[in-house]
Amino acid sequence: MNIKVLIALYLLHFIFFKGVIYAQKNAVYSSDDIRQITKLATTTVWKTIKKDDGITIKSRWLAFEDTLKTREISLNFIVKSDLDKILLNLKQPDKIISWNHTVKQAKLLEQYQNIWITHTLYDIPYPLSQQDLVVKNILIRADHHAVILMSALPDYIRPLMHVKRQRFYYGKWELNSIRGGQTEVKLSILSFSKSSIPRFIRDPIIQNSLFNSFVNLKKMLS
Repeated sequence: MNIKVLIALYLLHFIFFKGVIYAQKNAVYSSDDIRQITKLATTTVWKTIKKDDGITIKSRWLAFEDTLKTREISLNFIVKSDLDKILLNLKQPDKIISWNHTVKQAKLLEQYQNIWITHTLYDIPYPLSQQDLVVKNILIRADHHAVILMSALPDYIRPLMHVKRQRFYYGKWELNSIRGGQTEVKLSILSFSKSSIPRFIRDPIIQNSLFNSFVNLKKMLS
C-alpha cells in the first residue's frame, strides 16, 4: 500500500479516535446526573473498605475509554427514621454542620421548587488543601423513595482566597423506606478533580472523614 495512503488512514483513525474521546469527556462533564455518568463508564466490582456500626463504605473504579479514570465511593446504612426527617438533615445547613465534622461553613444560596444550591466550606486536615464546593441539588421524590442528585457549580459564586474549589463533583443521596418504619440511606459520590497529594495518603483521610460523618448522621437520625 502507498505510504501516503497509510499516513492518510492513520490520520483519519487518529482524528476519529480523538473525536470519540472528546465527545465522551464532554458528555461526562456536561451532565448533572451521576447515574448517567456511571452508565458511560467501564466499572470494576465494588470493594468493601470498612463495615462497622451498621455502616458500610465501598468503592469501585470507573474508566472512560483509556483517558479518564476515577473512583466512586458509596456509603449506606439503615435507620429507624422517616424520609422527611432525613431530608431535613440533608438540606438544612445548620443540620449538615452538626453531623458532618469536615464542614466549616454551609450556606443555602438559592432555592426554587425541588432545586436548591448550597455552598460548603470544608475544614480539611493537613496535608490536603482547603476546599469549598458549590452544588446544585435536585430532589426527585415518590411516596416511599427519594433521590437527591448533586453536581458542582464552580462558577456560581466568586472563588475564595487560598481555597481550592472543586469543579467536577457528582453525587447522589438515595432514600428508600422499608418495613418497620426504617429507611435505607445511601450516598454515592465521585470527582474528577486532580490532586498533588498521592492517593495512598489522600484516600484514607477522605474515607475516614466520610465514615465518621455517617456515624454522626446515623446517631442524629436515631
